[in-house]
Order: sequence, then structure tokens, then C-alpha cells
Amino acid sequence: MHRQREDLFDDLLGARELGNEREQAGESLHNLAASEYFDLRKKTRYHPILSAREDQLNVVKSMFSQTSSDLSAILGTDYTSLVAKSK
Repeated sequence: MHRQREDLFDDLLGARELGNEREQAGESLHNLAASEYFDLRKKTRYHPILSAREDQLNVVKSMFSQTSSDLSAILGTDYTSLVAKSK
């Protein structure tokens, strides 16, 4: 199952990159290539494992956002800006 997910993701990225390269070169995408890309995107978007991963990623992003807000309140300054300045 994990390998299948990786294969779908790799196929999707490859199709997107190829499509972007062809469009940037001024070439219009063939209907079949666009159709294949959207079919792959649909498979990955609605795949249960990938959907669950996306849900968990959103939970983690929310936790980081809340932590940043909490640190800003404690420090009395915008934590994100402070970190950006320290780089």
C-alpha cells in the first residue's frame, strides 16, 4: 500500500513537471496528457491514505500556528518575525 501511494505520487509529480515544462516552452498540452494528469490527481486526492495524511498534516500545521501565537503573546512580539530576523 505504501509503495502504491509513492508510485501514484511520483506519477503525479512527473506528469505535473512535464506539463509545466511543456507549457513554459509554449507548447499546448495534448488532451490525453492533461486527462492523465487529472486522473492521477483525482486518484491521489481521494485516496484514503493520502487523505488521512493530509488531515494529519493540517492538524500539525494548526498546532504550529497556535504555538507561534502563544509564543508571540508570551514574548510580547511577533515570534515569526523574530525568527525570520535571526536567520
